[in-house]
Amino acid sequence: MAEIKGHGVPGGHIEGAVGDIYVDERTGLKYICTFAYTSSSGNGRIYEWRTTGERVDIKSQTNRKEENHNERNDI
Repeated sequence: MAEIKGHGVPGGHIEGAVGDIYVDERTGLKYICTFAYTSSSGNGRIYEWRTTGERVDIKSQTNRKEENHNERNDI
């Protein structure tokens, strides 16, 4: 199972496999892929994502910038 990150609620266009987890980096809400279909021609794809009801802590943009700055200074 993979963990996919993005911004916003995942729609049917967000690729995944059944059991994959999607994390909305804006809200921290987690979604699980419950359905994945690819047509035999490979042209049609449908994915369904459902909320798990779980939420993860999301670092603010400011905190991420500070961490990146600190990591560069440690080199």
